[in-house]
Amino acid sequence: MTLDGDQGSNDLEVQVSGRGFRFFEPIPTDPYSGDIQLLESSLASFPAVWLKATDPENEATVSLSLNGCRRLIEQLRWFTENHYQLSKEESE
Repeated sequence: MTLDGDQGSNDLEVQVSGRGFRFFEPIPTDPYSGDIQLLESSLASFPAVWLKATDPENEATVSLSLNGCRRLIEQLRWFTENHYQLSKEESE
């Protein structure tokens, strides 16, 4: 399934920061926005992932627990399979 404008890839290229934490290159969003990025968190209290969203004027980050990441994956999967703009054939 490919959405219009989708430039996705199954090739995940993990990079490593100077401090040894893993991250992915930013994912561009629509032409009017910025990008999103996932980075391994250095929180000492529990394993977490940073979700960073940027636009031309702002940047926001949230820390997700691994359980939060799993829930986000489930919700993203649901939308990619059930978005109202997809026909039934495209979602299967």
